[in-house]
Parts: sequence; structure tokens; C-alpha cells
Amino acid sequence: MVIPKKGSRKIEVGGIVYRWSIRKKPTYSQGNEWTNLKAVVELFENPVSTLSIDFMNYRNDSWLTDTKVNISPIDVSDCILKSISLGWVASNSGDYQIESEPHNKPLKQDK
Repeated sequence: MVIPKKGSRKIEVGGIVYRWSIRKKPTYSQGNEWTNLKAVVELFENPVSTLSIDFMNYRNDSWLTDTKVNISPIDVSDCILKSISLGWVASNSGDYQIESEPHNKPLKQDK
């Protein structure tokens, strides 16, 4: 899987440049809070492997929630470092999955 350049963000971790993205609109499952917010990461140049991150929280734009979680580049950077320490090599073929809690905790939105 290759992440589209449009809508993705560039991040440098440990001297290696990656591209990461979160889907713009929720899937049906994410909208109903059946699945969590996910992000994907790959090498910026010549991507071979994809890292899939499950942030173990619902999306801000799900149809049922009144909580808000922001995913920052720091969250993605920490997940990349954690995945590398667990054996993910971005230049080797194959996909890798990881679960992570974002740094900021979900907050109730004022209505």
C-alpha cells in the first residue's frame, strides 16, 4: 500500500524521513465507533513497508461521540520509535501494526 502524497504529512525520526496520514473521513465502522482512529506511516522515498497505528480512541468526527482527541506529530514519532524498537524495518517488505495511546487524553466537548 502506498500513501497518497496529497493529504499526507512529512516527519523525520532518527534521521529518516517518513510520510504519515490519517484518513480524511471516517469509515462506516469508525463513524459508528466500532473501530478506532488509525494512521499509516511509510518511508517518504521508495516506500516498501507500511506501519499501521491504532490509537485506541474514537475519531473526533465519529457520529456518536462527544469526546475529542488530537493526534500530533509527536504521537506519530513515538509510535515510529516504538515500532522500530519492536522490530519494524521500514525498508523491508511487509506490513506492521501497533497500538498506542495518544499523549493527550480525550476531552468532553462543550455543547
